[in-house]
Amino acid sequence: MEISLKDLLHELKEYNPKTYISDEGVPLKAIKLLKKDQTEFEPDYLYIGKKSYLPKLANFNTTVNILCISLKPVYLEYREKSNLNMIILHGDIQLAEVFNMVQEIFIKQEQVNLKMEKLLDVLANGNGIQSIIDVATELMGNPIILADSTFKLICSTRNVETEDKYWNELVRDGYFSNETVTYLRTHKYFEMMNRDSGPVYFSKDVFGVARIIWR
Repeated sequence: MEISLKDLLHELKEYNPKTYISDEGVPLKAIKLLKKDQTEFEPDYLYIGKKSYLPKLANFNTTVNILCISLKPVYLEYREKSNLNMIILHGDIQLAEVFNMVQEIFIKQEQVNLKMEKLLDVLANGNGIQSIIDVATELMGNPIILADSTFKLICSTRNVETEDKYWNELVRDGYFSNETVTYLRTHKYFEMMNRDSGPVYFSKDVFGVARIIWR
């Protein structure tokens, strides 16, 4: 189980963290509570504690990753330390709250990693497109439909109940009707999809149900 410091910061953005980072790509495999005057650190651990528990700078003989809870600014010498990745959460925040929150982030990442491994196993074993769609649906948390360039159905997430008329038409009939294709072409939705080689997001105002289309 690993999460990069960059991804962790993204998850913490609602706390408006102050950061002093020397390497945001460092992989973190676990978290520990910071001990007062701690002298030994693992470079792939995140240590969580209050400002009063910050170790002496002389103890930083390797990369150290610290999430610090503080009501006051952290001393300048800590912010300028080259091998220190420091995340500071200002405010009256309980240590247990922060520790539990970060632990949940690691657990969620582990669940994603397990699903990704499952998807890779399906790909490696050649179990077929339907198996890939089934596992990808579990990974994404949303139903998936796969069609060819002529809008004929290849496969889709099974047992989906939805009021999405476009989904229902394609799954029921196996293709889009001429009426649907004409509507999509008239409103230039094909042009929107062809502008970018990556995924294109359409809000529910467009199709009635929000969706991402990747050609």
